[in-house]
Amino acid sequence: RVIQTLAENSGKPKGKAKTQPPFRDSKLTHILKESLCGNSKTVMMAALSPSAADFEETMSTLRFAQSVKKVQLSASANQLKNETEQSLELQLRDELADMKKRLMQER
Repeated sequence: RVIQTLAENSGKPKGKAKTQPPFRDSKLTHILKESLCGNSKTVMMAALSPSAADFEETMSTLRFAQSVKKVQLSASANQLKNETEQSLELQLRDELADMKKRLMQER
């Protein structure tokens, strides 16, 4: 249901009310919430079987993959908002480099 809701929301024009996906209905979708609608690029791979005995399962997988194809995500690079955040990032990077250097010296 989550994928179906995301696919339906992707088809709606901007400004139109979108339905909230039911992430909490499944442990898996709750864990994958950030990947499914967050700021990320996600890949869907479907495993298919050439066996006639697995025909129904293969068709079900293809239908699911088709619905996933309709989901449109828009990932963008995270940008720092202002100089304070940039200086904090530089300070933390310097501190991390210093800690790594001290750790290597103690070994």
